Amino acid sequence: MWKSVSYEACGRSHRRSATPCQDKTLTSSLNGIEIVALADGAGSAKFSHVGAATVTEAACAYLSENFTHLLTTADGLQVKTKLLNHLLAALRQKCEELACGLQELASTLLLVAIGGDSFIIVHIGDGVIGYLQGGQLKVASRPTNGEFVNTTIFVTSADALGSMRVLRGDVSDIDGFVLMSDGTADSLYDRKRATLAPVVRKMMQRTAILSPDRMYQLLENSFEQVIVMNTHDDCSIALLVNKSSSLCYSAMNFEQKCELFGLRATHKSSRRRVRRYDEMLSQLQSAQTLRQISRWLRLKERYTKRHLERLQLLGLVTTDGVYYSSNI
Repeated sequence: MWKSVSYEACGRSHRRSATPCQDKTLTSSLNGIEIVALADGAGSAKFSHVGAATVTEAACAYLSENFTHLLTTADGLQVKTKLLNHLLAALRQKCEELACGLQELASTLLLVAIGGDSFIIVHIGDGVIGYLQGGQLKVASRPTNGEFVNTTIFVTSADALGSMRVLRGDVSDIDGFVLMSDGTADSLYDRKRATLAPVVRKMMQRTAILSPDRMYQLLENSFEQVIVMNTHDDCSIALLVNKSSSLCYSAMNFEQKCELFGLRATHKSSRRRVRRYDEMLSQLQSAQTLRQISRWLRLKERYTKRHLERLQLLGLVTTDGVYYSSNI
């Protein structure tokens, strides 16, 4: 039911200095728990990219094993304390391996975990966590800044426990979640109004419909052409969406489908082509060969193959030998 995708890009300043990307993302699906996590390493910390990776891995592992306990424990402080202690233990072990201090592994942490009809959100530091509910984009957790301008709280900060946010709730009416680092927020988050850019909904919809590989390619293109150019910082995003929700292909209107297929909604032939794609995707709920599809469409095989290749490129159709089948 839930699909996830994540992407991270090295910022322009780090590319110039050949510094590793300090943003790290991770998606996890274990024990029936779906998780997306993101960490933004501190720019001044030597091994913050390692710390960010360590934190996302440790957090995903902990939530996968302890989701029910964290969800049902009434004492919120106890939940935060146990989670933070687990993260710090993982970081201290990494300190021993690298022979470095704890602060050299400093990073933020953003995480969303879903189990059954419930969710848990964890947030330490800057970055933004948003969600889609009833067709409206909303902000679940805003950035947390430190004592001074342009500073934030890290997992390794002395006040990490006090600033940590842990939110728990019902996911049944939520269609998707998005996590973004501070660099990505420069493009997709209005800090003054505390609102998410409308394009985030489109990203969620594409994640629900397209194959993970195709969605990753789209994110890569968007980040390289737009997001990275708007900041010097590293940029990352993680999306977790309900593919059976209002984001699914059947819920898209004509204009949205035209955009998906690269058609002009005003062109006379677009309605016919969209209708044909709809019919093909419906027919391919059961696997068929090219010849079978061509006969059903009453279309020559070479033209049918072009349509299938378009649907394959988008990840809407997959092949198994000579058989084609719908992916939605």
